[in-house]
Amino acid sequence: YGWSYPLDEILFLYLFSKTSSLLVHSCLYEYADQGYLFCGVSGAGKTTLAGQLEKSNLDGTVLCDERNVLTCQENQFWISSTPWWGSGHYCQAKTVPLKKIIILDPSQQGLQLTPLEPLVAMEEFFKSIFLPEFCHLAMADTVDSVENVLNLLPIAGLNYNKESADISDFLLSEVFSQ
Repeated sequence: YGWSYPLDEILFLYLFSKTSSLLVHSCLYEYADQGYLFCGVSGAGKTTLAGQLEKSNLDGTVLCDERNVLTCQENQFWISSTPWWGSGHYCQAKTVPLKKIIILDPSQQGLQLTPLEPLVAMEEFFKSIFLPEFCHLAMADTVDSVENVLNLLPIAGLNYNKESADISDFLLSEVFSQ
């Protein structure tokens, strides 16, 4: 018998915090052997984006549309898909080097990519991390991991209207080619 919610999540969150890893509510897309993490709260458009990317003519792969594990080893970030999939059921086991983190903002109209200031990036990124609130030491380790991410990786916000038909062309020119 396998473990079920919430025991599985509690155990993994604790173990992840001890290995400088974070469980992130996100869509993981692999393009040109690099990982692109599209983060957001429920309803931000992660699964919708996964579906649009899957149907696009881009030469990439949606690895997971729900929860992914971000790990840092010697100042290199790696992102791994998990068996926790979202409503799109995208789930391919793979670990790739992380290139960019994009925070989805469905409240804005149009398509626009904006670099986030450090405090805004921290606030927005924390919204998409599963936190080990049950353990003060694990929370401290998680905060240290987030600080490391913010110091070494740029985080941008993406105004993303879920009905936008040209998202794949926009991402190709503004995200994947940079």
